Amino acid sequence: VSMPPSNSGSLLILSKVSEDNEHDVQIARSYDGNPWETLQPLLLPVDCQQDPCVVTIPSHASVSAIHYIIRDYNPPVKTDDQSFAKLLLQATYGPTQESLHE
Repeated sequence: VSMPPSNSGSLLILSKVSEDNEHDVQIARSYDGNPWETLQPLLLPVDCQQDPCVVTIPSHASVSAIHYIIRDYNPPVKTDDQSFAKLLLQATYGPTQESLHE
């Protein structure tokens, strides 16, 4: 199956959806325009030697209702204060309002 490329700032995830649609298993991902990469636990072959990348999906002859889906995650753009807060939280265990304005 040919896989679409991800855009900068986005995350694409290919998932195998269960027969009862209750849960899914992530198979591969691409983010920020990077090539697709395989994920645990299925580790299906992903070939990105040519454009577009290709994922080899095995046949499921004995199962009648397996399908796959690609989900696109695009986080909202952060304000400068949100970016500063994240940096300070990661570096110092938490910012103060005053430190955001320094």
